[in-house]
Amino acid sequence: MNSIEPPPGQVTAARYGKDAFSVMAWSRSGPGSLLDARFSIAVEGDFMASFTEGDNSSVLPSDTLRLHALAECATWKGTSIEQVAAGTAERVLQANPAFDRAVVEVEVSNWKAIGTRSWADRGPASSARADLRSGRPVLLGGSICDLGLFSTAGSAFAGFYRDPLTTQSEASDRPLAGRLDARWLLRSLPATDQAVADLVTEALTSSFADRSSRSVQQLIHDMARSVLADLEWLQSLDLSFRSAPLRTTPASLLSDGTSVVETWPGPYGLTEVSMTNSRDQ
Repeated sequence: MNSIEPPPGQVTAARYGKDAFSVMAWSRSGPGSLLDARFSIAVEGDFMASFTEGDNSSVLPSDTLRLHALAECATWKGTSIEQVAAGTAERVLQANPAFDRAVVEVEVSNWKAIGTRSWADRGPASSARADLRSGRPVLLGGSICDLGLFSTAGSAFAGFYRDPLTTQSEASDRPLAGRLDARWLLRSLPATDQAVADLVTEALTSSFADRSSRSVQQLIHDMARSVLADLEWLQSLDLSFRSAPLRTTPASLLSDGTSVVETWPGPYGLTEVSMTNSRDQ
């Protein structure tokens, strides 16, 4: 019996690029900003023959993509990471007529000048993303990761559904601790030199401060809505909050005027919400 050959597979998407390379840039003219960036670049376009036949005539080497990022960083004068990502994407897209899409992700560590030639790490990393297609405006986005939040009171959780395995106790006024990740898309760049990630972080922490809620879900929703109302240049915002388990300390161990909770490494409660700016509806 003749075996029947399976039908050939059809490629639905293919890309290549350069990932996980790091760059540092600064001005030689004196103290100022320091760019500490990790890049990821991916391209799509009319180079399918490289995948199907090994024909590389339309493939620009991935190491050349890295060099375009270095060339963009060489022009850096303290501009935002969104502009670094967009500028790199534009360079890459123009470098090869076979390219029709370039996606550049840039993650930066934040540094603060502590002298005329020295800097110190000052906080968690943030990132920017530029997605550029031929004939379309560049789509910009960004993120911050692992923003620590803690409130001593104001978090409630009561009236929830129970099944036979539920042991959760109701709470009307409990402390809350956790880590927040935020991801966003931009309608436009803000009319300020302050970093987008710093502006979003400030808005998030302001929306969290002393806010009471009936659930973590309500808290995260109201924070996202508040940030989108305050930052009109945001198109959308995704929040992911990992709430840490807290255990109260027996009253017999406490001194007057001091509250103590015991923190645990996990498991975390996970709460996520995605919202778009109502101005875009």
